[in-house]
Amino acid sequence: MKTNNKIYITCLLPYPIGTVPGQRFRWEQWETLLKKENIFLKKIFFSNNFFINLKNNGNIFVIFYYFYLYLRFFISVLFNCKNRTFVIFRNCTIGGPPIVEIFLKIIGKKLIFDFDDAIQYGSENNNNWFFSNLVRCDWKIKTIIKISNLVIAGNKNLKKFACKFNKNVKIIPTTIDLNKYKFVKKNRRKNLTIGWSGSSSTSKYIENFLPTLIKIQRKKRFKILIIGSKLNIKNKDINCLEWSLKNELKYLNQIDVGLMPLPNNLWTRGKCGLKILQYLSVGIPSVVSNVGINSQIIVNGKNGYLINNKSQWETYLKKFLNNPKMISKMGSYGRKVVRKKFSDFAIMNRLASILRI
Repeated sequence: MKTNNKIYITCLLPYPIGTVPGQRFRWEQWETLLKKENIFLKKIFFSNNFFINLKNNGNIFVIFYYFYLYLRFFISVLFNCKNRTFVIFRNCTIGGPPIVEIFLKIIGKKLIFDFDDAIQYGSENNNNWFFSNLVRCDWKIKTIIKISNLVIAGNKNLKKFACKFNKNVKIIPTTIDLNKYKFVKKNRRKNLTIGWSGSSSTSKYIENFLPTLIKIQRKKRFKILIIGSKLNIKNKDINCLEWSLKNELKYLNQIDVGLMPLPNNLWTRGKCGLKILQYLSVGIPSVVSNVGINSQIIVNGKNGYLINNKSQWETYLKKFLNNPKMISKMGSYGRKVVRKKFSDFAIMNRLASILRI
């Protein structure tokens, strides 16, 4: 139930606005609906696009610029200490020890820690001991969970981990704004397009899966669309597009069947299934690895298929290729699943309630 009592929460976010999926589809997206619940966020972004470019290019200047950003960030936090509650999203300072978090705890602020990936295990792409422990400081995730008044986890696996260090853990899944992601009924096409959408950091999953997909393609003709990977492939039936916020929906709507191939490990079991939710929200049934939260989103034979072994990829993709009429029906059911469990308005009352700690 909505209350007239206004509250103001400072939200500490690691990345520039509109750049990182987890941040975009959680606090950036939730801000507007929280206002309707009289909860107002003051967002403070740690980094900017200049820093990200330096980091991605391996420029040594990034070290000095990082310390400038840290000082700027800390000053911004000080200026917002009038608010009694702070949301800390993931590793809000990207690296370094939990100085900001411990400072806020010492001065009596209420801390809400939110994470939507298995960041407690470091990174799939860089787990060098020095970098993990002395630069990124992965160990601090446990510390932040311990000192928080509330922990918000994106799925059951993350909650299970957090409950080892904090008794007050709630699950809020990553959600879709269905006013933006509209259902698009698929027209029957001569050649179906089977596609994947993601980021450069997750593109290794589709790169590793591509030989299997091409092998299936040789037996049954279809197009392949890859959004967000920097693969350079000379094949007229494989199209690689650079992801952009502006073109995200336009590109997604070119896909008939979505893919999410994943290995089964600690990191992937912590994922919140955003890729599948994006597919389903616009009417794209999906064929995905049966890992982590995927089994809570995909209902086998209703909105897609869960894959348990390598041979099943061909079996289930051929179901769509042999019977394209399935796509609209299963896509429509997928949209209903998103609306019921993984849309903004499905979780907003619960989110607003737990934020009033």
